[in-house]
Amino acid sequence: MKLFLLGMLLIYGVERVFETFWKRNRIEGHVIAPYTLYLLVMAHLSVFLVALYDGATKDAMPTFSAYIIIVVGFFCVAIATIVRISSIQTLGVYHSIQIEIRKNHELIIRGPYHCVRNPYYLSNAIEVMGFPLMVNSLAGATLGLLLYWPCLYLRIVLEERALLGAMRAPFSEYMRRVPRVVPTFFHAGAGI
Repeated sequence: MKLFLLGMLLIYGVERVFETFWKRNRIEGHVIAPYTLYLLVMAHLSVFLVALYDGATKDAMPTFSAYIIIVVGFFCVAIATIVRISSIQTLGVYHSIQIEIRKNHELIIRGPYHCVRNPYYLSNAIEVMGFPLMVNSLAGATLGLLLYWPCLYLRIVLEERALLGAMRAPFSEYMRRVPRVVPTFFHAGAGI
């Protein structure tokens, strides 16, 4: 069981590296706060490695409650993957691993962006908690909460500030109607 979980975690980690740095068709723009990419990558990698180490060094047979946590971890990672892929596909040529503002930047409000302003970041926040849960790593989960989530919050604030500066009224209205990270499916203006 332990080898299976660690193997799954390693395969997923390799896939994430390739997906993150995969060259896609995109519109080039002005990069803002490029250091946030490095902060997020280092924080994400730290959580991943701590969870991997923690999972590899545990010898005890999991209890029933530990199996529940493992299942929750798998569920988190699966949901995060679906939301992340959907977010990337919805953004299309506007997806970037940087905070990047383009000339005549288009405001995307369809797909997952209809329910939450930052579904890609929401998926990352869920994923970074799913890794440690998959291997019952309290240290990894704590690191995710105390290191990764604050870095992610900084990135969200800086990106929204840049988008507000680039799109003023449309983005301001979008901010008023759609929540930042925690989705509400019945917000003002949402079609059923």
